[in-house]
Amino acid sequence: MNAALDSLATFSLLKAPRQIFQPCSYYAECGDYLSCHTFNGINRCYHYPRLGGEPCSSDLKAQCMIGLTCHEKYKVCVQNEQLNVLPK
Repeated sequence: MNAALDSLATFSLLKAPRQIFQPCSYYAECGDYLSCHTFNGINRCYHYPRLGGEPCSSDLKAQCMIGLTCHEKYKVCVQNEQLNVLPK
């Protein structure tokens, strides 16, 4: 009986929405206000729109929130004044 309960618990965890920075896929969807995005070859959940320090791109699901800009080289969301601080 314990094996059956363990299997049920594992299945429930697999079906639970993924949280920020957790791996995601078609079968493991992200939770509310998060979207699945491939960054450096790994699918992970990130906020939608992206918060500071999260990966970004021109893709509509990977845009930075208002007040942040996607750094051209590093592809992470930064505040506009930080653009001059980061190396190019």
